[in-house]
Amino acid sequence: MIWFFIVLLCCMSNVFGLEYTWTEAGSVQARENGVIIWERHHAITYVDDRVMDYVNFENNYFVLVGEDLYYNVQNSVYCVESRSGKIKDVWWLPGYCTSWKPSEHGVYVEVSSSIQELKWKKTFYFQVGESKQSLFFTGNSDDIKTYKKQALSILENILDRHQLYVPRSIQEYKRRELKPFLEEAIVVLEKQDASTNMWFDGFRCFYLGLLDRMDEAEVVFQKIINNNSMFQWQLMGLVPWLDVLSKDWGNQSFAKAMKFYLQHGYEPEESYLTVLYLVRYGRVLEEIQEENILSYANIMGKRLWDLSPFTDCSAYVYKHLATLYKEAGNIEQEELWKQRTEQAMNYIYLGLPISLLEIGNHAMTLYFAFLFTFFIYLFVQGFRYFSCWRESSWKSWERWNFLFFWSKSEVIGLMILFCIGAVSHHYTCKGLQIIQGLQSFPVTVMDGFAGHPDQIETFSCLSDSDFVKGYIFHKAGEIKEATDIYENIESEGAFNNLGVIEYQKGDKEKALEYFQKALALNPDCAIAQFNINQQGKDNRIERFQKYGIAGPYLVTPSMQEWDTSISLIAQYRGDTDDFVDIVKERKNTIFFTNSISFLKFLLDCFCVYIFICAIFHLFHFKKQETKTIDSFSISKIISNILSYIFPGTNSAYKFFGPCILLLFFYTIFISCIYIMSYGFNLDLFTFIFTPSVQKIFGIGERVITPWNAMLISIKYLFVWIFFFNIFFLFVLYFYKKQRKIQ
Repeated sequence: MIWFFIVLLCCMSNVFGLEYTWTEAGSVQARENGVIIWERHHAITYVDDRVMDYVNFENNYFVLVGEDLYYNVQNSVYCVESRSGKIKDVWWLPGYCTSWKPSEHGVYVEVSSSIQELKWKKTFYFQVGESKQSLFFTGNSDDIKTYKKQALSILENILDRHQLYVPRSIQEYKRRELKPFLEEAIVVLEKQDASTNMWFDGFRCFYLGLLDRMDEAEVVFQKIINNNSMFQWQLMGLVPWLDVLSKDWGNQSFAKAMKFYLQHGYEPEESYLTVLYLVRYGRVLEEIQEENILSYANIMGKRLWDLSPFTDCSAYVYKHLATLYKEAGNIEQEELWKQRTEQAMNYIYLGLPISLLEIGNHAMTLYFAFLFTFFIYLFVQGFRYFSCWRESSWKSWERWNFLFFWSKSEVIGLMILFCIGAVSHHYTCKGLQIIQGLQSFPVTVMDGFAGHPDQIETFSCLSDSDFVKGYIFHKAGEIKEATDIYENIESEGAFNNLGVIEYQKGDKEKALEYFQKALALNPDCAIAQFNINQQGKDNRIERFQKYGIAGPYLVTPSMQEWDTSISLIAQYRGDTDDFVDIVKERKNTIFFTNSISFLKFLLDCFCVYIFICAIFHLFHFKKQETKTIDSFSISKIISNILSYIFPGTNSAYKFFGPCILLLFFYTIFISCIYIMSYGFNLDLFTFIFTPSVQKIFGIGERVITPWNAMLISIKYLFVWIFFFNIFFLFVLYFYKKQRKIQ
């Protein structure tokens, strides 16, 4: 306590008359006797009125500790020299600051979740010169994008004064009439402080290159690449812009940003969604129109493999590369990208390793085909037996059984159709339930930075013997909790990671014992092999060595382990068991309407009515009233015409009829999805939820899974079914006609 007052007195004596304030423009100003002695501008998200709370203008979290000033901007904590404003250190928060408390050498910061559903609070301690921490991002993508927006706004403001549109493509940036405005923007950008926002120098370099001032652009680029601040992660977003000037500049920037990511806890295999790749890397500015498309595709493929190898579009890119190398005659590279395609194929559904999604995918298409089949079949059969139904006695209660005049074979076929519909409905709900649960996941759960408090909160319901849970605690720095969980698990991953813990404690002998235990369970564990003698090889080891990240390395959860854990959590969070309710809750889908609940009620009632009719008909032993269907009745004629249009609706098919009609509609749906997605999708989930590969990367190749290979082979089967049906009915017609003659 005494020390605290001593520190406080020192602060007062050293900075007497010095005050710190926020400006509405997002600057931190230091004033001495009313005169500004330094000012530092920060990238602020100007989304709406919430920005005042977002940057804590009202709370003014400025804390003096000796000669150091601590303050926060959005989800970052800065430490600067109080009199000069020079940055000494920066830390990232996993949420938003709610309170501060100074200490003798640093500050305690209480952080709350940025996600409303998650109610966690956590206290962090920050001190200059502390060991490295994870690079935390919040669930708000603006925390990454605002730096770019702030720098880009300089040109936007200039163009806005002249009532000109902001360029949207490289070709627009290269327009001759834009050059004077680029010149003006360069002058303004040069005056900005690029120590915390590397986009100022990035856009200055880009504009200089577009003006053919490459010597000046190279000077700026060298400044960018030699910047060793804690803001190197911004280099990743600059890469597509620098590529326009020089692929070598883009590669250098990517390599430096990638090393920074890995040094701060990033695991590429755990960044699942394409949207995260786009937030960090940035969208390709335009469709690439290069003579050497192989060179461009190779660069994009290598970067994707390093930064986010298992996104929901990565397999398409790798397949495209394999095809290009095959055409070029490079067998070695073709095989390499084929192997990577096979590895990424398990993640093509939303970029997540969830096998249930594939089943739900195809079940959803089958379910919609069932609905069409059900109503069409009832419609055609209704016409066929309408005359019998009309002529039956009004006094007979059996008249109200819609299926009373059907043959039992036809009713059995309808019941088979019901069973198929029930099974497809069940798996469709499971798939949608998982998607619903995944949508409740914060982005920080899948962003590649394991150990985020959001992730701990989300996976907290897992058992203490779950390797995924132990790994998450380990990456969060909760070593005691991670150790307790690992010790309950008999696996090579748990033993290896216990060895890493002991190695970091300094006990190398005990660490070696754990590594050997891991190899005893699985002699092929490459990570454990490398940690013992640096002989093991796998994708992660090669990536770490490529970017100079020293071991020992952790074993990360396998695809099957992530699959099990994520599925459990997703099903737990997606607690709805009804297809329509799940769809309705997804208010951004094409299925949502205000009347969907009423339509669902009517559909349920009608299905129950038909089901009761079918059960009664099958178990009704009373002999039916014999009715002869008039060959020349209008209903008979209409039903005969419809039987040619809809295969399987003719009574001659018996109980096979509904199944044939179902296959007919199913293949029609597959073909429609295939055509509308330009050959990239064969199921509804991926058609609705997966973004266009061509728009994202400028390249694309449809991935062939075993399921898709089968579906491709049958996608136009409806044509053959249709023509076979016509042929069969004509043969049947002439056969019956011949028998009548005889």
